Amino acid sequence: MFDKSEHPVPLPETDSPIDFARLFNVCRVTLRALGVFTINEIFSKSKRKIWDMKALYYIFWLFPTFFANFSEFRSVLGFWETDVYYALEVTTAVLSGVIVMAQGFFVYHSRNDLLILIAEIRQLWQKQLARNVADVIVKKVKRAKFFTQVYATLIILLAITYSVRPFLLLLTHVISGKNETYDMSQTVFQAIYPWKLDNFYKYIVHITAETVVFVNVSASWIGADMIFLQLATHLAAQYQILHDDLIAVGSGDDPATIQYTPVEQLNSMGKRHAHLLLLSDKFQKIFSPILLVLMLVTSVNICICIINLQEELMQQNLAGVNKCAVHTIIAMIQPAIYCVYANDLVEWAELTAIAAYTCQWVDKTRYFRHSVRLITMRAQEALPFRIYGFFSVDLNLLTQVGPIIRIKIISIFEQRFFIVVQKLPERDL
Repeated sequence: MFDKSEHPVPLPETDSPIDFARLFNVCRVTLRALGVFTINEIFSKSKRKIWDMKALYYIFWLFPTFFANFSEFRSVLGFWETDVYYALEVTTAVLSGVIVMAQGFFVYHSRNDLLILIAEIRQLWQKQLARNVADVIVKKVKRAKFFTQVYATLIILLAITYSVRPFLLLLTHVISGKNETYDMSQTVFQAIYPWKLDNFYKYIVHITAETVVFVNVSASWIGADMIFLQLATHLAAQYQILHDDLIAVGSGDDPATIQYTPVEQLNSMGKRHAHLLLLSDKFQKIFSPILLVLMLVTSVNICICIINLQEELMQQNLAGVNKCAVHTIIAMIQPAIYCVYANDLVEWAELTAIAAYTCQWVDKTRYFRHSVRLITMRAQEALPFRIYGFFSVDLNLLTQVGPIIRIKIISIFEQRFFIVVQKLPERDL
């Protein structure tokens, strides 16, 4: 929709089911769990200054997470010679921990730029919501909200499979009343720590602290992925709205734009387009380091998850199968989220050029045609979502990751087959 005001006033939240606060609710909760309490300034009517707990974040979130991940890496080294499959199981946790630490650190490190970006995108969405939004765009943002809730549920289930198990084992031991020594090596993280757990008091405090760390890990995992999904969806929706407005410019179909000349409408849309390109560039810069770490680690992580799942199936360990299955599914979904939604954003940015060219410009003034050419030329430069210039995040990248994983899986099964053949007696060959 056309808007002549260049300095819009802040728009209040509404009771609409597609209000930005409702659509962004899961991400807002995860940001608060990460210590970004200033997210409330965007949605709250109060102008009270909220404390930014920068020092506490590094002390109580980043360092414990790094220490737990390092201790898990020690566990991998300790069990590699004696139990390689257990070491591989812990390796998936280590690799996921590397991704999560990168997500949590870069989201928090870029929190000021991220909050400004969220506020500007919210302003754009609330402005369109105050007028009218096409049904196809409403369905798009509702799908993004639904997927956000489903993904958050999967992460929570994965967190429960890891964090609840020590408490259940301890509760079962207490209820059963068996005269047996309890195995205090059953902790939330499969790690080797530099201290010993030699009494129940230390053990309970230890697994409780691990659970708190795991909650923060889950918040980072959900937060980074779903913030990317939500912001990419809303940016793509804004390009889609601009696309529809460009096609309809000068037609006189919208009563709200009759009072403005076609040139005024087009100039306003040109400013909107430049603003969206600026927001897209900020969005890419914030998430580039997260995407770089994710794409470098994901393929290896998926392959090891599949090996662990195969081993748990062979051992008929139902609890292990459930845990490995959820972890494998999430490891596969995670890169798909970034590739699919970044691709949708890039496509709608490119369609702006087509919309500008197909608008009713033939019988318009020279100034109108000149503005159309400028918008078309700028939109034709495309919007490649590139990570530090190394590779583009789109569906093509997703199709490149797939064959790599498939080749590694085939290689794994071939190695397992030859190992089995070598163990057979010579008379059976």
